[in-house]
Amino acid sequence: MDITSDYVPSRTVLGDTHNFGFRVSKECNKWMHKPRPLTWEHMFLDPRSRLRSTLDSLEMFGFLPELHIDLEYGFFKNGRAECLSLNNSSSMESDPLLIGKSIGSLLALCIWFGIGDLHDENLIYGSIDGKPILAPIDIECIFEKIPFPSLAYLLPTRGNRFSSTGLSFVDSIEHRESLMAPICNSYIKSLLALENVSSDIKAAVNWYAAKGKLTSRYLLRSTSTYQKILTGSHNFNLEFPLIDSEKEQLQRGDIPYFFRFVDSHELCFWKTVDRFESIDTRPLGVEATDSFRLLSSSFGGLLEENFTNWIKIGLMQIIDRFIEIDIVGSRNYHLEDVSINLHDDFFDFQYNNLHLRSPRFLGPNK
Repeated sequence: MDITSDYVPSRTVLGDTHNFGFRVSKECNKWMHKPRPLTWEHMFLDPRSRLRSTLDSLEMFGFLPELHIDLEYGFFKNGRAECLSLNNSSSMESDPLLIGKSIGSLLALCIWFGIGDLHDENLIYGSIDGKPILAPIDIECIFEKIPFPSLAYLLPTRGNRFSSTGLSFVDSIEHRESLMAPICNSYIKSLLALENVSSDIKAAVNWYAAKGKLTSRYLLRSTSTYQKILTGSHNFNLEFPLIDSEKEQLQRGDIPYFFRFVDSHELCFWKTVDRFESIDTRPLGVEATDSFRLLSSSFGGLLEENFTNWIKIGLMQIIDRFIEIDIVGSRNYHLEDVSINLHDDFFDFQYNNLHLRSPRFLGPNK
C-alpha cells in the first residue's frame, strides 16, 4: 500500500494515523490519496456515478462539486480523489436566497442518508466560476440515525455557538435570520423529493453494494480524546472505560478506527493490515448497535413512520440556530409555502398543514 509520503517526495502527509500508521496524503495539490475506499464520495460527488445522476435529476443539489474519484472495490483498498480549489464565498453570501436553499438541501441530504461527522474539516464551502459549492468531502459515517442536524455536527447544540460545526461559516454572516425561510423551505422540499426517488436511489446504491462490501465508520469516541491519550494528557473524561480493541490500536500509535458493513450490526476493527475482527459491543450499551440503520431498510419509506416528527425536530433546530439572540419584537419571514412568525419568547412555523410552535432560546443571560 502506497500511503505514506516517506518515499514519495511529491506527497504531503495529512491528518491522523489509522490502521497501522496509514494516513491521508496530498499529491502535488492535484490528488488526495486516502487509505480506504472512496465509494461514498464517488457516489455523491463524481458526476459519473449512478447515485449522482439521480440527485442531479432533482435539480436541488447543484451545489455539489463535480470531482473525479477513482475507485478500487474491496475491504481495504486505497482511494484517490481530485483536489478542489475554491474561490471565496462572498458572492454566495450576498444572496441569502441562494445560500439558504443550498444549506436547506444539504441538511436534507445528510439527514436522509444519515451522513455524520460533518464538522468544519469535513465540509467545504465556496464557489467555482460563480457556482456555489457546499458539500461533505469526507463521507465515512453513513446510514446513521440522525433526526436533527446537531447529531451530524452540522449545527451546534442549543446554547453553543457554531464553533467547529460543519456550517460554522454562517456564524459570520450578518442578519443570518434572513436565511431561515429559504433553509426551511428547501429542507422540507428536498426531503420530500428524496423520498419520491427512493427506489432509484436504492437501485443505485445496491449496484455499488454488489461490486464490493460497503462500510460505514463508527465513532466510538471523539478523535480529540484519543489524541489526548496518545500525547499523555490527563485533561479528558471517559464516558466508559477503554475497551481492549481501543487499547490495542492506541498502543501501536493509531487513532482507533471502527467500522461496520452497512447491512450488519457488527462493529469491526483491523486486527492486522489485511484482517479485521468483530468486537464485543456489550460493554458499549445498546447505543452502539442502535444508532445506525441497515442498508436493506434504509430506502423507501425511510421517513414515512416518523416523517412529521423528523421534519419538526429538524426545523426547530434550524430556526433556533438562525435567530439572532438580540432580535426583539414580532417579525415575519416567509418564502413560498413557509411562514415563520417570530415573537419575543417563542416562534410559530407554518408549512401547508404543518404547524410548529416552540419557545425561543434567549441565551444564557436572558
